[in-house]
Amino acid sequence: MASVQFIKALAPTQRDPTRLMIRVAADPHSPQRKGRVVATLPSTRIEALGLQIGQPWTDQLAAQVEREVATDQAHRFALNSLNRRMASRSGMQQKLRKRGVDDATIEKELDRLEQAGLINDEAYGRALIRDMLNLKPAGPRLMQAKLMQKGLSRSLIDRLVAEMTPPADDQADAARDLVIKRLRSMDRFDTATKKRRLWGMLARRGFDYETIERALDVLREE
Repeated sequence: MASVQFIKALAPTQRDPTRLMIRVAADPHSPQRKGRVVATLPSTRIEALGLQIGQPWTDQLAAQVEREVATDQAHRFALNSLNRRMASRSGMQQKLRKRGVDDATIEKELDRLEQAGLINDEAYGRALIRDMLNLKPAGPRLMQAKLMQKGLSRSLIDRLVAEMTPPADDQADAARDLVIKRLRSMDRFDTATKKRRLWGMLARRGFDYETIERALDVLREE
């Protein structure tokens, strides 16, 4: 029959004093034994659980602490990931699943991050579109495709693209600038080949038929 275990100590870690190691032992009062570390949690969670030195380490308490550890690990991973790069709710969900986090813990963590403003699909989508347009001109179709890849909702995508797509004349000017730049390296091609390749380039950048045709007026001007 296994001996009863008790919480021996709640000791701060050397790296982060706000996190406590939970040590358990058969005799919580023995000065010769430090006890074994069963978990490490933030001190705030230790307090919320009501853990105390000398408290019996029951199977029920061990399971409760295990759930807290899983939640804490998911949160620490999410924060580290967000420190490196923004993410959508769907993107963070995928990252946590790859880490082997269970669905219930994932949903709890995602809600926690949203409430803290650490993930915000609308702000994320706007940032993606701004970065895309600053890098190279793009049409609404490419914006939609990029946002869909990040797992944003279709209703949010449609709204952001409608709000942030430049006016038709500005799109045509941007597409025309792309054509002019590309033409500098296309002297060896005939007009039909130029048009085919330029059309493909602009289509891949997400421009619609009318914008592409207006941009390709450069060829006719040549």
